[in-house]
Amino acid sequence: MGEIPAKSARGHRTKPRNDRVSTPISSGLTAINAPRELGSAGRRAWYSARRSAPWLDGGGDELLLRRFAALHDERANLEAEIAEHGRFTVGSMGQQVEHPAVRMLVSLDERTLKFASALGIGPVARRRLTGRFDAPRERPQLATVTDIYAAAERSG
Repeated sequence: MGEIPAKSARGHRTKPRNDRVSTPISSGLTAINAPRELGSAGRRAWYSARRSAPWLDGGGDELLLRRFAALHDERANLEAEIAEHGRFTVGSMGQQVEHPAVRMLVSLDERTLKFASALGIGPVARRRLTGRFDAPRERPQLATVTDIYAAAERSG
């Protein structure tokens, strides 16, 4: 027969600590290849992001990267619509107005920049995360706030 689990302070049976199952930690994105649902612009964004941000990890990073790549596909679709219909269209009163896709494109670019910053893509975001402007070849140790301030003081 097995041991009877000890009782906690509230009287509930608990498992001894050494019987708990540990969850393996994910190392790296599970999908190294771009997801199939992405178009050509999204695939280019996926691979470009993977090259310039090797610190991306599984879980939340993969979801952010998928959305970042999907935003590039949306941008390509909007650009195609603007190329087909023109930058301007006729408004309800017969006046010339900016095509709605142009405003959507501006909004989409703002969201894309937020995702890029969250992923550490681009020189400013990379500096914020790693303390370096250049793209590292391997997964870097993220800089602490103290490291960033010390580097800023050294540079003047």
